[in-house]
Amino acid sequence: MKPKIVFIINSIKQARCIRRVQEFKDAGYSTEVYAFDRSDDKRKMPDIEARVIGLIQNGSAYLDRLRMMRNVMRELKLDQKGGNVIYYLFSFDVSLAFLSLHPFGNHRYIYEVSDLEELKISNLFIRKMIVFLIKR
Repeated sequence: MKPKIVFIINSIKQARCIRRVQEFKDAGYSTEVYAFDRSDDKRKMPDIEARVIGLIQNGSAYLDRLRMMRNVMRELKLDQKGGNVIYYLFSFDVSLAFLSLHPFGNHRYIYEVSDLEELKISNLFIRKMIVFLIKR
């Protein structure tokens, strides 16, 4: 039996995220989509069934965004989804919030790298630490 794929998307209107969800659906997987929306994203909502779980203010502090994402994910009670689930995480912020709630590898997940923003960090130590986490 195929696992259920639970997507957690940091920006629901991104075309690549919508395509990825559709690819899994077309391959016969059962899917569930949780997504954040962006405050100034004027694109239309995609034609996929998704639950918008929060609004990200563009320009907000990164740590504030992580805290908000973490709190929202905690409220979703992802631990109660069952055993045959794979979480599909888009972007570093979503994966960091998710892994802070589930640090011991008790959930299977796929992490899709998207924008390589970590390479723009000027502090070499922090940049290398983030790259290490991403590779892990």
